[in-house]
Amino acid sequence: MKKIYLLSLNLLIVLTSSLAQQYKNGVGIHVGGLDFYGLQAGKYGLHIQKNKQTGNSERVIHWEPALQISYWHAFSKHIDLKLAATVANVHYPVTDKDSTMILAKEGKTNLRFATPYYCLDAKAIYSILARERYRISPYLTLGASANFRQNENGFSVPAGLGFNIRVSQGLYLNLESNFQAAITNNNQNHLSHFIGFNYWWKGYKAIPVQVNTSMTMPVPEPPKIPDTDNDGVNDNEDKCPYHPGTKGKAGCPDKDNDGVYDFEDKCPTQAGPAMYGGCPDSDKDGIIDMEDKCPNEAGTKENQGCPEIKQEVIEKVNIAAKGVNFETGKAVLTDASFKQLDIIIETLKADPALNVDIEGHTDNKGKAEKNLLLSQQRADVCKDYFIKAGIDASRITSVGYGDMKPLADNATEEGRAQNRRTEFLLKR
Repeated sequence: MKKIYLLSLNLLIVLTSSLAQQYKNGVGIHVGGLDFYGLQAGKYGLHIQKNKQTGNSERVIHWEPALQISYWHAFSKHIDLKLAATVANVHYPVTDKDSTMILAKEGKTNLRFATPYYCLDAKAIYSILARERYRISPYLTLGASANFRQNENGFSVPAGLGFNIRVSQGLYLNLESNFQAAITNNNQNHLSHFIGFNYWWKGYKAIPVQVNTSMTMPVPEPPKIPDTDNDGVNDNEDKCPYHPGTKGKAGCPDKDNDGVYDFEDKCPTQAGPAMYGGCPDSDKDGIIDMEDKCPNEAGTKENQGCPEIKQEVIEKVNIAAKGVNFETGKAVLTDASFKQLDIIIETLKADPALNVDIEGHTDNKGKAEKNLLLSQQRADVCKDYFIKAGIDASRITSVGYGDMKPLADNATEEGRAQNRRTEFLLKR
């Protein structure tokens, strides 16, 4: 009877331990963009572009927004298969350099022919570092892609680079970029960039177990407590089991010793209080140094951390502006004007946080269109002089208003003289 009992116990151990959990399958959802403009125009990422309505320079990105869902299957620790479906609304380039598409992206034409775009991908994934072993796992991709848009279908070969970053067991932040090489005549080369999350679930794989038929009861080994981030602090004592740290800080990293752990610290190498996300605020104005244009002078949020402009500085510039004059009917500065412009330049150099709006104005003599053009040319002449003197162009705007903003009555010569002016408006 005792022998039968031992055999039954061994059989139960075999049934419960011969199956090992493995993360074999996963699904993902991603958002991103398709970049046709970059390869067409030779410009990538963010671009500086003037807004037609405001006249201000803005940072824009010319990607087509896209949504992607994916299925993953692991063949080994380093090899995965990825199947993905992508949908977007795309202004698809017709030629290798589609000028209409480029002009539309740059806001120089209102013509735009956006159509629904669908893409199916099958890719082989090679993980350089095993995904289940390392928190950050870079990988390479290579595959085949079919796309569909209106009456046009085509094929391309995607190749690229991606990263799986473990958030928790089975859940990964996924980033991937590919170069899509067109292999059909009606297709165009482009780039694709996606970010999203992948979730992997566990399957089961049989592991051979040797049955113990002896009369001696097996003594189970004590369970090994894991150390997921390999920092020498076991997970049961590690407050940050997915972020390598030190024993003195309960397994959490904190390079700048400010009490804010690095993975939550916006400034991991600069000590700062938790209320500012671990970032310093040198001038104690409530705006952290990395976002403060004047980190050593207390200021306001409206001025991006800089103090209000002193009234004596404004007065100094206004007095100098009255001495800036041009030859009659021309955008040519008089000799005496350069000294006054130099005073304004010295003011801008003394405070790098200052910007200036240059406004050109005329009286109402002559045609309004001619006055508007002349005022713009005069404002631009001043701007060019500032730039040549070392003031960065991003700190200066120049606008001509012609006779649209009079200070005095244009019916008198005295009033017209006041209206012929160039104004230099300081701002933060």
